[in-house]
Order: sequence, then structure tokens, then C-alpha cells
Amino acid sequence: GEIKTDAVLILGEIFINPKDYTIHKINYEGLLESTKKKIYELSLEYGYIDYSETKMGMKYISFNNEFFTIDQNEENYFKVVSSQRINNSNILLRKNAIVDPKNSKSKYFYDILHKGKKIGISKVEIEKNHIKIYLNNPKNINLELSINVRNVRDIEGRVINEKKIVRFYQFRELFAQEFNEKLTFTKKCYLMNLPLHKNCVSSIANEEKYLMNSPLKQ
Repeated sequence: GEIKTDAVLILGEIFINPKDYTIHKINYEGLLESTKKKIYELSLEYGYIDYSETKMGMKYISFNNEFFTIDQNEENYFKVVSSQRINNSNILLRKNAIVDPKNSKSKYFYDILHKGKKIGISKVEIEKNHIKIYLNNPKNINLELSINVRNVRDIEGRVINEKKIVRFYQFRELFAQEFNEKLTFTKKCYLMNLPLHKNCVSSIANEEKYLMNSPLKQ
């Protein structure tokens, strides 16, 4: 019954100029203790903006990380492909895979609703890829019903309506081209929670364009 977790080992370096104690570079990475697999890495470098070496600015930042997400393109996940009422006695749900009768027979896995109110279920029967749901009151089968199914599994252990989880690695890198005073924009917008190619681009009076990624004010 114990839940085993994996620790993350954090390794890093920081480069400090002993003359003025300015931080010029930071390297940072996280590794899983069990496999030493790298799940996160960051490299950040700063440099002097002017010749007087009084101002510091970011020169570049790069990072890559592992993340997991639902495969939205998966079409063959375990699901209900059709439903119908049989002989005014039960509701028949047809799945796209053989249902596991041991882990899918509980009537608490099924909600039959009429106008948001639950309709009582007397029993559930499983036969291959079919599920038969019998109601306490057979007359309710003629009502306008909606059906919610959860926790039901197929013989491969897949849970109903759950798409598979896929692993991705993303790498991003940003270089500072130049440092400017405050610019006057003819069109100003802020980066939203979208990929860069779907975001807006702010433009100033001349031909150059800059991506605005300043934090939004509350």
C-alpha cells in the first residue's frame, strides 16, 4: 500500500565576477534519482550593457524540459460507440472493445439522468463489448435520458474515455538582440498563453518588430 516516489537531484553552477559580484551565468538541471534521466535544464547568461560596466542585462536564456500531455489525436481510445433502448427494458451501450466484467459491473459507475435528476438503476450486465443497464422503474426508459459512464475498464485495463498520455521534450532559446529605451508602439499587445506563431506582434514606427512579453498587470 505504500506510494513510491522518485526524488529529483538538483545540480547547478553560478558564475560571479569577483570584481563587482555581478552574476554572469547560471546553469541548472534536475535529474531523476532512480534513472538519472534529465527532466529539466536551464542556462542563463547576463552581460554588461554599456562600456562603463554599470548596467547588466540578459544575453540569452535556454531551457528544455520534459512534460506529459493527453494525446488529443488518439481516436482508438476506449469509448461508447452507440447506445439504444432494447424492448423497453434496458439501455444497451456498445463499446469499441471487450469490457472487463469484474471491474465494470458496479451500478455506481453509471449515471442515468433525466433533467439533471438521477434515475435509479437495478442492475448492470456485461457481455463482451455490450453493457446492459436496467432501471428500477422500467417506465423511466421512455423519458429523455442522458448517460454518464466512468471508471469502466476494458480487458486491457484501459479506463473509459481516457486517452493515452504522451511524453514530450521542449527546447526553447532566446537571445537578446539589443537593449533599448522605452519604445513607442503603434500597435502594442502582450503574449498570451499560446504558441508564439499564434500570438500577436507589436510594431513600432520603423520597420523593425518586437515581441512583447511583459507581464500583464492585474
